[in-house]
Amino acid sequence: MASDDTSHQTLRPKPSLLHALKERLTGYQGEPLPELMAETLRPSAVLVPIYPTSTGPVVLMTERTQHLAHHKGQISFPGGALEENETLLECALRETEEELSLNVASEQILGSLDETPVISRFRIQPFVALLEKRPQTKANADEVAEVLEFPLKDFLHPQNHRMEIHSFQEMDVPVHFFQSCGKIVWGASARIIANLLLVAFDYRPPQVEEFLKTQKETSLIHY
Repeated sequence: MASDDTSHQTLRPKPSLLHALKERLTGYQGEPLPELMAETLRPSAVLVPIYPTSTGPVVLMTERTQHLAHHKGQISFPGGALEENETLLECALRETEEELSLNVASEQILGSLDETPVISRFRIQPFVALLEKRPQTKANADEVAEVLEFPLKDFLHPQNHRMEIHSFQEMDVPVHFFQSCGKIVWGASARIIANLLLVAFDYRPPQVEEFLKTQKETSLIHY
């Protein structure tokens, strides 16, 4: 769980993961969904906050409360539906402030990941933010049951990943499950993590590599 660290000093983690994030994601723009798919889904955005700790970079996520209309109890990134007269980035930053009382500046955004669809009829645009240190957060109790942080390196270990094949709009789609810190991250959030690993580190979990070998054509959804 993320804690209110009173020192809040800038730490020097192992440089390799953060260097790769900066090198590969700065200015990166993810792929949009195909127009025919996107036009049927409501736009939304999430923030993927990453920051250094004494043991390496971590990813900040939340566990949603049980009474929310969509994805109750799931582990997710802060974010939500696009409102009128705002950009997708503004949406991600607004929702992060509303959920966590965390103000992230646009200058802290490295880039965006691939747009991803969800069964609740939304399409999610993720933005990756690199923070200087562990932030102070205050969870909105109406939306957030728990504030979580996961070591980025955990998602790069094959033993922490499994995959199931589900059908989405007549396509076979891998559904990712990542395990870290006694929690399971799955669904759209896990797909965003998988895309982050691919873009930043050229890494696909072995099960995904095996799945792609069986596909005759490149899918429109990025794994």
